[in-house]
Amino acid sequence: MRRLFGSKSEKIDEAQLKLLLEDGLPPEPPGKAPASSDGDAPGEAAEVGGAKADKARRGRGGHRSRITGLDRLEVELTEDIPALVKEDPEAFERCGEEVTDQLDVTPPRYFIRRVVRPVFRRKVARHLPPVVAPAPATPLVGGLPAAGLLAHLLVGKYVDHLPLYRQQGIFRRSGLDIPRDLIVHWIHQAIELVLPVAQAIRAETLACDYLQVDETTVRYLRPGTGKSWMGYLWQARCPGGGGVFYHWGVGRSRDELVECIGEDFAGHVQCDAYGVYETYARTRPEVRLIACLAHIRRGFVDSLKAGPCRHAALVVHLIGQLYRIEADLRERKAGPALRESERAWRSAPLARRIGRVLRVLLPKHRPASATGKALAYAARHWEKFARYLEDGRFEIDNNLVENGMRPIKLGMKNWLFFGAEGAGHHAAAIYTLVENCKAQGLPVERYLKELLSVLPGVNDPEIIASLTPARVANARRPESARYAA
Repeated sequence: MRRLFGSKSEKIDEAQLKLLLEDGLPPEPPGKAPASSDGDAPGEAAEVGGAKADKARRGRGGHRSRITGLDRLEVELTEDIPALVKEDPEAFERCGEEVTDQLDVTPPRYFIRRVVRPVFRRKVARHLPPVVAPAPATPLVGGLPAAGLLAHLLVGKYVDHLPLYRQQGIFRRSGLDIPRDLIVHWIHQAIELVLPVAQAIRAETLACDYLQVDETTVRYLRPGTGKSWMGYLWQARCPGGGGVFYHWGVGRSRDELVECIGEDFAGHVQCDAYGVYETYARTRPEVRLIACLAHIRRGFVDSLKAGPCRHAALVVHLIGQLYRIEADLRERKAGPALRESERAWRSAPLARRIGRVLRVLLPKHRPASATGKALAYAARHWEKFARYLEDGRFEIDNNLVENGMRPIKLGMKNWLFFGAEGAGHHAAAIYTLVENCKAQGLPVERYLKELLSVLPGVNDPEIIASLTPARVANARRPESARYAA
C-alpha cells in the first residue's frame, strides 16, 4: 500500500533524526551546511531559523512565481481610440497613454511551402539545355514533409510524450487528416536520417574515462504474439558537461552492457549493485566500479519507514553530512581540483568514520531485518563508494544518470510500450539527441529542424561529428566563454 499510495520522497526531517538520536549526535563537519542536495538522496532539512526567514520572505511576496521570457516575445500592437475622440478628433490632443499587456497564443499554423523554379532557355543558342535552379533539398526523398514538420512530430512524440493518435487529432483540429501509418513512415525515415549523429554522440561520450551507467525497463510488442515483452533502455553519461547516450536492448546481461559501452572501455564506471557490472569489471582489470551513495542510503531510509531505529537514523545522519559537503561545493561552483582537496580534509575522515560505524553495527542486527540488510549492503559496497574521493570529477551518487531516466518513465504513462523491438533503437537515438540538447542549452525543436535540413546528402563522418549538440553549442559560444571553459 505504501508503494502504491505512499510518499515516494526519501527526504527525512532533521527533527526526526534528532529525536531518535537524542544526545548521541556526532559533531557537524567543518564548513557551512546547505539545506539539501539533488536527486534520490537529498541532504537534510535547513536550519529552523533559515526556514522561518524563507517563510517570512514568501509571506511578503519576495518569492512569488514570475513568468520569464516575456521580453523576448513578439508584440502585436493594437491602439484603441475612444468613440468620442473618433467623432471629433480636432477637439482633443494626445497627452499620454495607458498600456495593458495580455499573454495570448495562436494555434499551430500549417502551410505549404511552395518553391517555384522558373525554367529559362537561351534566346540565341536554343540548342543548349534550359536553365533552372537546382531542386531544394528535402529531408525525405520525394516526401511531402519539410524539416520543420518532422522536427515538430519528433518533439511531440519523444519530448512531449504525445502518442501518434493524439498528434493525429491535433492535425484534424487544424483541418488536416493525415493517416497514422504515413506519420509513422515519416518519423521512421527522419530518425534513420539522424542516426549517424546519435552514433557520433556515443563516440564522444565513450571517449570519457568516467561514466555513470544505469538501465530501466521498457516493454515492447512482438507482432503476432499478442503480448508485450520486457526490454531495457540503458543510459551512459559522462558527468561534468560530457555527453550522454541511450542504448536499447531486449536483455540485461553482460553482453548487453558490452553492447552499450563496448568491450574496450577503460576507466571508472559508477553504477548500482546489479551483478552484471561486477561481472564486467571482474573480467576487465582496467575498469573500476564506484558505488552509489543514494542506493546505500535508500536501505536505511526504508528501514526508518518500517519503524524507528536508532542505528539506521545514525547512519542516515552521517550520510547527510557527506551530502551537506557536496551541496556546499555545488553552491560555491567548485571545480574538480577544489572538490578533490575539500573532500580530502572534510569528506574522507567522515567516510572512514561511517565505514567503522557500519562494521560495528552490522553484528548487532539480524541479517533478515530491514536494518540488517541495509547494513550488509552498505558494508559490502562502502569501499567501492569511497573511491569517489580519489578524483574531483567523480560524483557522490548516480543521481545524474537516474534523473535522465525520468522523462522516459513519464512518457511511459502515455505510450505504455514501444510498438516493436526496432522502435526501441529509434527511441534511444532521439532520446540521445534530446538529452544532449538539454545539457548544452540548445532548443530541441530548432536543433532537430536544422539537423534535418543539413543532413540530406551528407556522408562525410567529420561533418556528421561536427553536428553533435556539444560541437554546435561550442561553435556558437563566444570565444571568451570557450576560453574560460
